[in-house]
Amino acid sequence: MSVHEICAGLKGDGTEREICGTILRFAKGLMPINQALILSILSGGSGRVTYIAMWLAHGLLTHDDSLATMHAGALPPLASIIALLSPAPGSGGLFDILTRPELVDYENLGYYLEIISVALSRVPEYASQFKADHGPGAGVLDSPSKAAAKMGDLEKVENAMISIHDKIVDTRAAHLERSRAKAALQRLQLRVRYQRMAAGRS
Repeated sequence: MSVHEICAGLKGDGTEREICGTILRFAKGLMPINQALILSILSGGSGRVTYIAMWLAHGLLTHDDSLATMHAGALPPLASIIALLSPAPGSGGLFDILTRPELVDYENLGYYLEIISVALSRVPEYASQFKADHGPGAGVLDSPSKAAAKMGDLEKVENAMISIHDKIVDTRAAHLERSRAKAALQRLQLRVRYQRMAAGRS
């Protein structure tokens, strides 16, 4: 029996939350490479499996009790992801690239980006929710001034990723791990951007 078949037979939000919580407690103690591997298995499914994967990814990235708000199609809040991607200089956060660049583990950073990608697997739904809350045209970039006036969480995520990308020094692609991290950041940022814009125009 596949993971999808098991999850398709779930009854109620409580069961989904319990399964997600059980996997999360196990995965929290694993290395980023193994966390990303677990998510790659779950996110490769469909329907409720990918929903669990999204919440699991969010839980792995944050330290709050985010699963408490997991119910009937609800989306994980993006505030914690934004905070993770926008650390204060000197905080020693995962993406605090410039403070001590020689200590940044770019290989692990790449695995964390895979986890973030799963956490952001439902960009169109976030964009549609923002559009419903703020009216037609919300979330579509027209000009810098308009974007600043109506910036949503997805745009903040995009801007944070652009900022991180610009801070990674990789002159002439001399460092393979840095090159891979920058490429992964750019792919993810562009995916979020185009999915958000497409949803905002629909």
